[in-house]
Amino acid sequence: MSADRIIKKGVLLLFTVLISWIAFGLFYKSARIYFNGVKVKGTVDRIFTDKFKSRNRSSASEDRYPVIRFTTSDGKKIQFTSETPIFMDNYKVSDTVEVIYNKKDPGEVEINSFYVLWAFPLAAFSLAGLCLLGLLII
Repeated sequence: MSADRIIKKGVLLLFTVLISWIAFGLFYKSARIYFNGVKVKGTVDRIFTDKFKSRNRSSASEDRYPVIRFTTSDGKKIQFTSETPIFMDNYKVSDTVEVIYNKKDPGEVEINSFYVLWAFPLAAFSLAGLCLLGLLII
């Protein structure tokens, strides 16, 4: 095996390990809240807009995040901003959404949807799988 090939495999292995570590972290966070959380209904209070300037564009872009309020099972009122941006206006002000929160720490909360909980972990695992496949090919 040539030195160039060994270096490529080493870099790809390092990248695979890093992506896998990130994927496991994302998966653990989603699984912990999904399997141990309490599900309640919440209401979209407003939409938070985060504007930023892209390096590749001359104009500003923006991400939009739903701000949701809900009441815990013990009557505590909570408001949170989802960590997942809105795509295609899937949430509007006053929409009712199901949220899931950690009973011990109601600040650990997210919208209870497949996309919000599982899309990023699955994407990261897929990327790690592609990297692993690349290791076998190189």
